[in-house]
Amino acid sequence: MKNKPEYSRWAAWEDAVLAKCGELPELQAGIEKRRNEIDGDAEERETLRDQFYEFIRLRMENPKTAYLKIKVSDLFRFLQSKYPRDIAGANKVKAFVERHHVPEIVGHKKTKAGAVFIFRGADAKPDACLRYPRSRSVD
Repeated sequence: MKNKPEYSRWAAWEDAVLAKCGELPELQAGIEKRRNEIDGDAEERETLRDQFYEFIRLRMENPKTAYLKIKVSDLFRFLQSKYPRDIAGANKVKAFVERHHVPEIVGHKKTKAGAVFIFRGADAKPDACLRYPRSRSVD
């Protein structure tokens, strides 16, 4: 592949595919475009993850050790100001969060109090009790 970046983890695969295609410039450009999109997805995931951490810190919790039920309605109010085009209504929060694959979001379920995300920090104890975070206004 011409002008192939050295950092590509898919370099061998790209070489094998392009060797069979005669190194078509369109294919090479498509591979580069998708690589850039994937890099952008990772950046968006990290940004959303940082927003979850901020949300949890505002409730005087440690996001690294937290094991929490986060109400979708609370998260909607918090995230709407940061992502107004992506989260036009509370019903869009679940799809938005799921699309970004934040590793600490380990589930989503409906409860009597409404829909919640299950957040488990990387250092949460295995026997930690799942609970709601301390109350604190995000407005």
